[in-house]
Amino acid sequence: MSAKTPAPKRATSEHGAQVSIEGRKVAAQRHAGARDRIAAAMTSIEKAMIANDGIYPESRDGKVTQQTVLAVAKLSPAYFGKTSRSGIASLNRDVKSWLERIGKVSPGNVAAIRSKVTAKAVAARAETDEVKQRYAEAELEYAATLLDLKKATDRIRELEKENQTLRKQIGNVIPIGQGRKR
Repeated sequence: MSAKTPAPKRATSEHGAQVSIEGRKVAAQRHAGARDRIAAAMTSIEKAMIANDGIYPESRDGKVTQQTVLAVAKLSPAYFGKTSRSGIASLNRDVKSWLERIGKVSPGNVAAIRSKVTAKAVAARAETDEVKQRYAEAELEYAATLLDLKKATDRIRELEKENQTLRKQIGNVIPIGQGRKR
């Protein structure tokens, strides 16, 4: 017959209490870290929405949800499902109230997003049209300047020829005060 191995000793109540205390400390630290990450995520989302006229650019419809906050905080989508923990339930309520406040100031729907994008596109098109108009005006002014330059150049050539002709005529003239010697 084989010898039975003795059953492992159970932790004494004193040892179990110590493990329980340490476990609670670790859980509290984890929860504090998650709370800080969620707060940082909410701040990051608010900044992105302010920069984009109330629309969160990372979501398809511009809206922010609890899952969006958890994704930005890099937490599990099931994090708020742990309702047995009062700290998590309290944090969940805080995030929900923050989402309600954000929802009141954020358009977050396709029609609002489309109208804002359309307004920006119209403004960009108007600016482009203005630049095209200025370019066309500058081209016309350049063409007029070239024509004026050609006319001035032609006039200069005419005057140079006339000047040359006049010099030849002056070369044959004897000045009055000098007279001929006899």
